[in-house]
Amino acid sequence: MMLIIPNKVNSLLLCFSLIWLPSSFATINTINSVKQPPERSITVSLRLGIKQRGVYVHSFSDFTKKTGIKVNISIYQTKGIEPKILSSLSGDNSPDIVNWSAGHRLYSLVEQGLVLPITQLWDEEHYDDAFPQFKKLLSYGNEMYAIPYSYYGWGLYYNKDIINRYGGKPNNWQEFLDICSKISAARITPIALGIKRQWPVAAWFDYLNLRINGLEFHHSLLAGAISYNDYRVQQVFIEWQKLITNRYYTPGAKEYDWDDIFPNLFWQKSAFYLLGNFVLTRFGEQALINKNIAYMAFPKINDLPAFEEAPTEIFLIAKNSKNKVAAREFIKYFSQPKAQVKLSSLLGALSPHQEAVHNNLDLLKESEEVLQNAQGISQYFDRDTKPLFEQAALPHFVEFIENGNIEKLTKALEKHRLSIFTHN
Repeated sequence: MMLIIPNKVNSLLLCFSLIWLPSSFATINTINSVKQPPERSITVSLRLGIKQRGVYVHSFSDFTKKTGIKVNISIYQTKGIEPKILSSLSGDNSPDIVNWSAGHRLYSLVEQGLVLPITQLWDEEHYDDAFPQFKKLLSYGNEMYAIPYSYYGWGLYYNKDIINRYGGKPNNWQEFLDICSKISAARITPIALGIKRQWPVAAWFDYLNLRINGLEFHHSLLAGAISYNDYRVQQVFIEWQKLITNRYYTPGAKEYDWDDIFPNLFWQKSAFYLLGNFVLTRFGEQALINKNIAYMAFPKINDLPAFEEAPTEIFLIAKNSKNKVAAREFIKYFSQPKAQVKLSSLLGALSPHQEAVHNNLDLLKESEEVLQNAQGISQYFDRDTKPLFEQAALPHFVEFIENGNIEKLTKALEKHRLSIFTHN
């Protein structure tokens, strides 16, 4: 409260009144403090790299302007995050909102009683209509536990000139193998691959399994319920081996990072590259990518519905949140298409909301069309299986790229499955 005192006379009068009317002054201050609402705030834990922080801060400031709720950010680096988030969620100082992954990773937290169900909110806001493709990835038992706010697809980027020169875009697996053969004969590497950090190699296993055996089988396999000796898994390795024995991949792929190799598509040193849409945040503004590079879904193999890889980012409310009302407001805000489009676009991704309208690069629009036609989506190898199994399996996939030894790969994966999962 500001008091304006224009002269000495008034100063004396004021002092006199304060001496004789102390209760009045105290009452004024009490009333004034009551009129000021207490500050509302929530803590949001984000799993991201440092460069992405500004993107979230920008969107969170919009939320604060709209609701008056301040957002405090807690950042976890992506590596080794699961033990840290488990400790955080089970402690007394739990965050209110957590950025996490849909599917298996969400179920893991739910099973440990760390996530607040939002089924009532989901029904009230009609999220079945907003996120029909994602409901299975966000539900456990009869409850809903999160909302999706951003996702991106994986597919084959390719050099248009090369593909048109050797027969055009392949429509199925046999056509893909045929064009790879022609490209290889022309002394061009058919498939770019950089697996220095290992994780990109898993996309080939995932897509071959999805196209050969389907989504339900894929989830069961990565959950440890199916043996790698199973003949259906062996079919995956047999098809994968064809790419290896014919030397269709980048020679010495494990010496290169994924972004070291992608420019090979610009310069016609490689024809195809199986990669996620995140590549566009690195190369999307270059004229060469807009002119020479196109995008297609992974080719069809068996007569199955189209299942796609689409890692999905979610927001969930922690069971131990101390600000559950404000947290619900956060969930409601970031489930709206306008808020989702702004955040996901800045991340170089797509909004899951059915009513979202994007203004993206052509390559991202092509990916969006593929995902909208998908009959189901997986979350990627590291998100669909246990962290211990992912860490054990990736080095064997990398080795397989080098030697194509199915027997050795099968034996290693089965050994890890039996030691890590509890299934008999």
